[in-house]
Amino acid sequence: MHTKFWAWFLLIFTLLTILAGGIVRTTHSGMGCPDWPKCFGQWVPPTTAQQLPPDFEKYLRKQDIDHTFNAFHTWVEYINRLLATLLGVLAIVQLYIMWRNKSRNKNSSQTVLNFARAFLAVVIITGLLGALVVRFNLQHYSISVHMTLAFLLVAIQVALCTHVCNACKKLNVNRQYKNLILAFLILAFIQTALGTGVRMFIDDISLALQYTQREKWLAILPTIFIIHRTTSWLVVAGLLALNYFSYKQHVFKKATLFLSGLILTEVLLGIIMAYANIPAWAQPIHVTLSACIIAQILFMVFSSYVKK
Repeated sequence: MHTKFWAWFLLIFTLLTILAGGIVRTTHSGMGCPDWPKCFGQWVPPTTAQQLPPDFEKYLRKQDIDHTFNAFHTWVEYINRLLATLLGVLAIVQLYIMWRNKSRNKNSSQTVLNFARAFLAVVIITGLLGALVVRFNLQHYSISVHMTLAFLLVAIQVALCTHVCNACKKLNVNRQYKNLILAFLILAFIQTALGTGVRMFIDDISLALQYTQREKWLAILPTIFIIHRTTSWLVVAGLLALNYFSYKQHVFKKATLFLSGLILTEVLLGIIMAYANIPAWAQPIHVTLSACIIAQILFMVFSSYVKK
């Protein structure tokens, strides 16, 4: 199988896995399977309360909603676990493909093989951390670290994609534009970190209100939400600067245009969330778009600094 195709395929699958994780969080299904690696002590989770094990109450006590069995929550979380497991299998396949390509072609990059190894290692660590997330009953720090590792997976896979893409090595980007892209990446990371902080407060507020009265959630949020909302305009300003240099220097035109679409869609979603009481469907898309934006900027950064 072609290494370039596989690298991009696995990047897309990683983003889809992040989307699945966002759906788990916004549907409050994180403790739908209150144990790990099994679910209610079973490898295949129950679909009805009658299929629960005799000691099911010890599992339900761990939940943070109503402490009753909810098949929807259970299967949303279980499907997310299946996707994460499949990601691990695909990471092993990727490592094999890159190793086979290296063994058959001595001129192929050792860096690509190292990235494939790093991706598999982080997948394993992320999976083990998933067990801790369940054990600590969705504590903020465990969820935040779990999401940080997911973004790290995206960064590693983007780096791998960049190195298997021969066309990227033909780019000629001057130092001024390189620094601008790097500064924009830092700004995007800051904005994402602020968004993570907002999410943590929303989790607390929504739990205190028993996931009802959405119209009150934003009003209760602390100043970090105002900062996050204001910083988004800095991101838009930086995007305009990127577009200006892109067309002036005739480089990254398509990449910048695609990035513009992602960011403007993200801003639109932010407006919808602010004025429509944070609809549940918008939250996982918002998180996934953040990962896509980081991925696209990283692709531009790596393409700028890759050796010719």
